Amino acid sequence: MNIVFRLLIIVGLIYSCTPKPAENQEKIISEKESSFNPTNYGKPISTISILSYPTAEEAKDSGSEAIVGISINDADKFIHNIIDADEIVLNDKKVQLIIDYPLKKSVIYKLENDKGFSRKDLILAIQEKYKEIYKIEEETAKIKTIPVNNREGLLNRNETDGKFGIWGHDLSDLYLTDIEVYKDYKGLVSLVLYIES
Repeated sequence: MNIVFRLLIIVGLIYSCTPKPAENQEKIISEKESSFNPTNYGKPISTISILSYPTAEEAKDSGSEAIVGISINDADKFIHNIIDADEIVLNDKKVQLIIDYPLKKSVIYKLENDKGFSRKDLILAIQEKYKEIYKIEEETAKIKTIPVNNREGLLNRNETDGKFGIWGHDLSDLYLTDIEVYKDYKGLVSLVLYIES
């Protein structure tokens, strides 16, 4: 796959899977119908890119020295491949993490770390929260997830009616590519995730 083709795919996926944050607050600060409005979070102050060192095969196929994103489901297994994983990318000790894709009801979590946050800290926290969301969804849904082997046509995950209303994608489909950092007039830092699927 050449690099131009790969970039076109990534751009298409980003636009088709644009995150839609929520509002409110507490440990799970809020659960609310998704509707993306970044002005709810203040001004964008930075973007944290998630880049990985490619395997030899990926480097040969892409001709690139870096791969965009990491599988959320397998982040703990491949965290050692993240470029600058231990670099502190946020000096703030408290942030709110917005998870809204692929959910009908967004969730906001508070994250705290006395030393600030590295890419590794953020990626592993995001993985933990996504796994928690998918587990709770399965436990609370009356309409259960159809196993991949039983799906017809598109292999997309069916919509379930649990606490969060997950639709369209299994956890294994989701790749974290960027984290957009916002800060409001009170100094509250919000993290908006860019997820490809």
